[in-house]
Amino acid sequence: WYVAIDFQLFALTVLVLAGVRALPGARAQRHAARAFQGVVVVGVAASLWAFNRMAALDMWALYFMGSYGLGMLAYWAVQAAAPWRWVAVMAVLSGIALVLDFRGRIALALFTALCLVGALRAARVRVWRKGAATAVSRGMAPLAQLGQMSYSVFLVHFSVCLLVNASVSSVWPEAPLANALGMVLAFALSLVAGRVLYLRVERHVPSWPTALRWQLGLVGTGLVVIASGYGA
Repeated sequence: WYVAIDFQLFALTVLVLAGVRALPGARAQRHAARAFQGVVVVGVAASLWAFNRMAALDMWALYFMGSYGLGMLAYWAVQAAAPWRWVAVMAVLSGIALVLDFRGRIALALFTALCLVGALRAARVRVWRKGAATAVSRGMAPLAQLGQMSYSVFLVHFSVCLLVNASVSSVWPEAPLANALGMVLAFALSLVAGRVLYLRVERHVPSWPTALRWQLGLVGTGLVVIASGYGA
């Protein structure tokens, strides 16, 4: 279940975005982005102020939505013309949460988000990123591609590793070489599965129903593999 948290947060974000985009009316469509940001802010507040204080909810997305949402707010701050507004929102939301119930993990999440905003908006970092882009164009394209699909790989790699581990250990439980090759196979298959997910979903989504079907399929597959892995 703890691994499925990543799936839950991703699926929740997709559902919220799809719901906002599905609102009727031209005005709603024009303000869909702001509406989505508003829903995220409300979700972060609800998580930091209430849900994250309930230990029984630590296997659900609502428990972690606060930290997850702070990352989204940090991204918007980096992209915004006036980042201080998003920084203020992050500080207020997290500050109230820490006053209500001080949690080191929330303080760390806020600190990390603020550091990312400061670093990614710094002039030196922007120069370095331009230099990195030039380096990529000179032969580092494979590494850039791995970086682009890293989140997709992250979403699927654990299920793939569990599947390979359960298969290899059941057939060759005491064969070091076979298990070592299994690790290599799990790594390779994780990259392949992540590449497929990136190309079919993350980079290009034909429709939101298609994205949701993919996500639900991944969640179901992950849960089945996790259950079979623990059962083995």
